[in-house]
Formats: sequence, structure tokens, C-alpha cells
Amino acid sequence: MDAAYVKKLQDDAIKQDNKDLVLAKRRKGKLQKNAYSSILDALHKIGVYINRDALSKRVEQEIKIKHQLKCFVMKQLLNFLVLLKMTTML
Repeated sequence: MDAAYVKKLQDDAIKQDNKDLVLAKRRKGKLQKNAYSSILDALHKIGVYINRDALSKRVEQEIKIKHQLKCFVMKQLLNFLVLLKMTTML
């Protein structure tokens, strides 16, 4: 197998696991005790070596970005509704 293709598969595996952890944390508010361990174990089985701190940091950054985006969208929606109400009052 081509080394570049293997690297892409490994990168995609990390991204998918990150998405899964973010989704699990958003649904339940926190992760199970062994969530990182089981994902790190699965990644190691396919030749991906990332430490727990790096994976945890990626998850926290993704959650922070999603929260900031949500706040931005809500603020824009609120501004739009205020503007809409002001224009209908004229």
C-alpha cells in the first residue's frame, strides 16, 4: 500500500474518533472514564500513535470552536430578528 494513502487513512481515523468523542461529550455532558483509553487502544491497533493529552486537547478545541460558532449564529439570528421587528414597526 502507498505510504501516503496509509497516512491519509490514519489521519482520517483520528478525525473520526475526535468527532465521535465530541459528539459523545455534547450528548452526555462528559465522557465515560475509559472513552479515551478505548479509542487510543483502537488507534494503536491500526498503527496510529497519539497520546491522551493530544487527543483530549483536540476534543476540547473542537468543542470550543463549535460553541463559539453556535454563539455567533445565535447572535446574528437575534440581530436579524430585532432588525425585522424594527422594519415591520415602521
